[in-house]
Amino acid sequence: MTLESDLVRRLVAIERRLAEIEAREREASMVAIYTSSSGQSIPNNTFTIIDYSTREIDTHSAVTTGSSWKFTAPVAGYYHVDAEILFAATTTWADGEVGDLRLFRNGDGSTAKLLDRKDNYGSSASVFMHLGGSTAIYLNSGDYIDVRVTQTSGGALALYTNGVYNRIAITKI
Repeated sequence: MTLESDLVRRLVAIERRLAEIEAREREASMVAIYTSSSGQSIPNNTFTIIDYSTREIDTHSAVTTGSSWKFTAPVAGYYHVDAEILFAATTTWADGEVGDLRLFRNGDGSTAKLLDRKDNYGSSASVFMHLGGSTAIYLNSGDYIDVRVTQTSGGALALYTNGVYNRIAITKI
């Protein structure tokens, strides 16, 4: 083997290794942050997908917005999810009525993770209910997650119309 061919072989190996490192760095820096200011209506006693419709950042274009909002994992790995919502002020809460926020994987309720649950918001005055939490979840490439909320106030409730209170952040860890 000549010195020149040995150098070429080493350079090719270095380039391949650098490409692998760069790919891992791109995966590790995966971030998606979305908010909602739409005042989405949440029906009584029905798990409803939250439409975090406003993009702040989505490094891998992994989110589909709308009534079927979802984050689709571009690569396999663990993801950290932090989500929250705030219902608009209402006097309709009574003792025993519940707000429940969950993370669903691939639409399967049996794999849902509870993010937050609140009850006994009896109200003689106007009350805001905030639900939020975080978790880590393993996703295969192509798996998707969505966040759903249910409430049992007796009628539809709107989310507060400020994205500061209705947001989701997803990072690959």
